[in-house]
Amino acid sequence: MNGEQEGLRGGVSPADGPEEAVSTPAPAAPADESAAHPAGTRLAEPPADGSGPDAPVDAEEPPGVPRNAAAARAIVTRLLEAWFRGRDGEGPADFVVTDALLVTSELVTNAVRHGGGLTGFTAEITDDGLLLTVGDASTEAPVVMERDPRTAPIGGYGWPLVRRLTERVSVRHHLGGKNIVALIALS
Repeated sequence: MNGEQEGLRGGVSPADGPEEAVSTPAPAAPADESAAHPAGTRLAEPPADGSGPDAPVDAEEPPGVPRNAAAARAIVTRLLEAWFRGRDGEGPADFVVTDALLVTSELVTNAVRHGGGLTGFTAEITDDGLLLTVGDASTEAPVVMERDPRTAPIGGYGWPLVRRLTERVSVRHHLGGKNIVALIALS
């Protein structure tokens, strides 16, 4: 974003989605745990019952860090409803909301399942669309796995799907993990 354009390393090609994917090298690990998470973020605990990223939310989420994908979708839904309510017209096309919620689910679920936990989440409306930032505790960039079209393996479809549904997506490494920033068009 902000004019940065590089190819994402790790097996992703422009055919997989937007060409604006950005990857920055992972920094060295911090010497102490207190430096591992940037200000304003914290490592979210996985559900105690092990029910995964779509578990119902029983407790209040910490500010900025939803407990799971369902809570993140609720935040995005409220944001989109409020934004479209204040505009002239009927509201968003169904596919716009569906795409936004699907991208939200994929990014948050991947942070919980593969990224060492969700460390941050923001959703905001910009002039360009819905801007999502999802932080996790891993410095590993998402990758696209080669697939044999004759088989139907479970999993591995989320990142290509995110890349296809977004206008831009970037991976920004920082001490203690990474942020994935995705822009979804709202028109």
